[in-house]
Amino acid sequence: MCAKQAIWLSLLLILSTSKSNALTVGIAGATGRVGRLVVENCIRSGYDVTAIVRNVDKAKGDPLLTQDGVTIRPLDFAAVSADTAEGIVGSAFEGVDRVIWCASGFVDVKGVDGGETTKEALDVVGMKYLLPTLSSTLKPKPSDDSTAPPPAFIMLSSAGVTRPGWDAAKQEKFVGCADIPIVRMNPGGILDRKVVAESMLRDNAIGNFPYCVVRPTGLKFEDKEWPRGRTLFSQGDVAVGRMNANDLASNLVDLLNEPSATGKTFECVTLAGYPPPKSITTVLEKLNTDATIDNDSDGVYASFQLMQQLLPGEEQDATRLEMGKTYEQVDRGEVDRARGAAPTEREQELAGSVVYDGDAKKGFRNKLKRIFGSKS
Repeated sequence: MCAKQAIWLSLLLILSTSKSNALTVGIAGATGRVGRLVVENCIRSGYDVTAIVRNVDKAKGDPLLTQDGVTIRPLDFAAVSADTAEGIVGSAFEGVDRVIWCASGFVDVKGVDGGETTKEALDVVGMKYLLPTLSSTLKPKPSDDSTAPPPAFIMLSSAGVTRPGWDAAKQEKFVGCADIPIVRMNPGGILDRKVVAESMLRDNAIGNFPYCVVRPTGLKFEDKEWPRGRTLFSQGDVAVGRMNANDLASNLVDLLNEPSATGKTFECVTLAGYPPPKSITTVLEKLNTDATIDNDSDGVYASFQLMQQLLPGEEQDATRLEMGKTYEQVDRGEVDRARGAAPTEREQELAGSVVYDGDAKKGFRNKLKRIFGSKS
């Protein structure tokens, strides 16, 4: 064998070994705005992707989801029941090593014995049928290494989910993050449902598989709206600000190999103008696990005070925002809500449109993006 042949053989062995050792990441909500960015980052990191989607035709028309290394699998939770969940969910996630949950919104749920169809948060329906099926497949293999395994299930949730449930004293103490549009309006009760979904994940994951919950603040998908920067992590659900969606997607994929994130829930914002760190491990190591966090500690209040200083804009008062408006509009005097003021008619209409009617799904999704894109 000549030297050139030996080199090519070595390269082929390296490539085949790398491919055989590659993770397969199941991404729920892969056609969504965040989901697509996560797929893109997974491909860039050398992972195989199983794109879990409701609309297969839409996915097949997306060049990102039809390239090598990406497998499209259908899963419409509106068609799943307790009797069919194991088979349908099991088929969709077959061969998946890790899961990143990026799906959100509402789904039609059929009543028992032909009862009335109702709307339920996709997060809740997804956790109901997904977790029991995946509990065994995501269970980490036994290891002599005492280090915690990295998260096998990463849930994308939202900052602010616990705040509607705070008592009056806590809401007053943390008014700068409690009296903001998404929390005041809580359209469709979406924040309450996300809290339920988070709890379902924790309850199912303990003793079964490693997990983490990521709660970004208001997402911005264009750098002109909020440029990429350094992710700032916090705990206690007191973060307010903006998160560049590309930073978020990069973080979600990085967490696939971060044992220090396992068993933890944390919020994140993008600190514009700062370069991203080479690794987020050191920061994550200092965060508390869900089993040890004290959300009423002085440390959480200190985090709140710090986060308030990092708010976008010059006025730095999120309580003056109206739903769908920006910090820059507050700075220009175009919006100046009084703290504690009742919602405007426009805000009520926007919030009420979250639970869509009949065939208005596209309009619903667009309005949901507007709300969660400027939620804090």
